[in-house]
Amino acid sequence: MIDTESSPEHLAEELLALTKMNWNQTQLDGRQPITLRTADRVGQILRHLSPKDRPQGRYVFYM
Repeated sequence: MIDTESSPEHLAEELLALTKMNWNQTQLDGRQPITLRTADRVGQILRHLSPKDRPQGRYVFYM
C-alpha cells in the first residue's frame, strides 16, 4: 500500500475532475492523451514560479 496525505475519497474526486475537462479544446488527433498534454501545460506555468512562491494545490487554479 502507498502512503499518501490525501484520502481515497479526495483522490477519487480529483481523478473525476480530470474527466470533466473542456472537451471543446481537445484535439482528438493529438499524439498525447488530454491528461498528459494538460499536465505538460501546467508544468509550463509552474516553471515560472520563483523558489519563494508556493504553487496552488488544486488543478482548477490552472484552468
